[in-house]
Amino acid sequence: YTYGQPRVGNHAFARLYKQRVPHTFRIVNEGDPFTSLPMPACCGGLYKHAGLDVVLDEGCTGNILVGPNVVETLFRFTKVGTNISM
Repeated sequence: YTYGQPRVGNHAFARLYKQRVPHTFRIVNEGDPFTSLPMPACCGGLYKHAGLDVVLDEGCTGNILVGPNVVETLFRFTKVGTNISM
């Protein structure tokens, strides 16, 4: 497990890391800017994350996304009611 990890290597590093440590989870808080560094636009997309993303929702409601796809990333946790009121 890694917590709040920024992009640490290039695509070759990420592939090698996945081969050597296949069951790695990269835990991130939704909206944490540190986990987006370095920004792809400023570095030409040279850096890549290693491990499977596990995104914790910003509202601390217990929602998580494991390995979110593009659609889930764009619409994650928006206006989703998870609490049951009695």
